[in-house]
Amino acid sequence: MIEVCGFRQEFLNDIADIEKDSFQNPWSKSMLSDSVSNSNVSFDIILFDGKVIGYCISLYCGIELEILSIAVTKEQRRKGNAAVLFKFVLSDAVKKGVKSAFLEVGKSNMTAQNFYKSFEFELSSIRKKYYANGEDALVLRKQLK
Repeated sequence: MIEVCGFRQEFLNDIADIEKDSFQNPWSKSMLSDSVSNSNVSFDIILFDGKVIGYCISLYCGIELEILSIAVTKEQRRKGNAAVLFKFVLSDAVKKGVKSAFLEVGKSNMTAQNFYKSFEFELSSIRKKYYANGEDALVLRKQLK
């Protein structure tokens, strides 16, 4: 059974493992833990039969939402779980009065770009040499309704 819930300390190790498996420059456990203490950060978790299979960290900035990180376990990718989680995050933002959402994605990460475009995110700008490896980041934005 799929369930979306808020962060609990007991999830931290699983989240850190997913982060390491998903990104070249993963957030450390302390960075993940510190983000929870920020009242403007939302840390949503997706569970399958009670086990952490993914998470989304987002930052509320007034009427804007920045998606900081979203990932699911390798075993659960391409099964619709990230979409379930992302729909929840965007829907929750609308309920909180957010008018737009944005995020950065690597220029070469076509899988992620296609995922975000399926949610009607559009190219807003490019951040040159944004990532540690020198890759550009595409800033994608969506007006929320």
